[in-house]
Amino acid sequence: MVAVYAWAQSPKRSLAIKYGDAEQKLTFNPNLLSEDQVRRFAKLSPHVSEYTDLDLSPALELCIAGRPEYLECGSRDLHDKNFYRNAQINLKKGREALRYLADQQYPPELKPVFDYFNSSLNFSLWREQARLDFYKSWNTDVLRSDYQDLKPTALCASVLEKIDSASSRDERYGLAKEWSNCLVRARPQSYPEPAWQNFLKAYGMTEEYVEEDDNE
Repeated sequence: MVAVYAWAQSPKRSLAIKYGDAEQKLTFNPNLLSEDQVRRFAKLSPHVSEYTDLDLSPALELCIAGRPEYLECGSRDLHDKNFYRNAQINLKKGREALRYLADQQYPPELKPVFDYFNSSLNFSLWREQARLDFYKSWNTDVLRSDYQDLKPTALCASVLEKIDSASSRDERYGLAKEWSNCLVRARPQSYPEPAWQNFLKAYGMTEEYVEEDDNE
């Protein structure tokens, strides 16, 4: 009884993490999790995945003007001289995100969440790498390769046929994006929301996600 009472009276700490125009507000029990752990685990929240790039490898076309890791963005497609160089940077970011996840130690409540991020990130990294390999070789067999139990030749046959008969590289470039979207639809992945909520409950945490109102 004394132990339960002491836990209930344990101190609560607050933490606010900014993501662009949004803010993630957390309260936690420092006797159960350190601030460093909270910051690391907070990145796995379903509310902030679009900011952390831990569930999806950046698209080949991503280029943020002014960021030192990128060369001049230009048109961000095949017509730009820096497209292939910047695409490699985005693939590198995807691989670094995988290494980050592999290095983490997590409580059992978060295992379904980590499994989801690993699966989603690996899948998206494979698709983006395949697209880049195709853009370098224009060999459609690159896009016909299986991914685990996923068979593009069966699931996305119509898109592959269009790529084979396309008359220009620009057309093939756009159709390869359609190929990627086809595979996403064939292998839908849903964030395990109950596991995240169980984690918050188990460690006495609360989470609030606030986006700034542009009209204010």
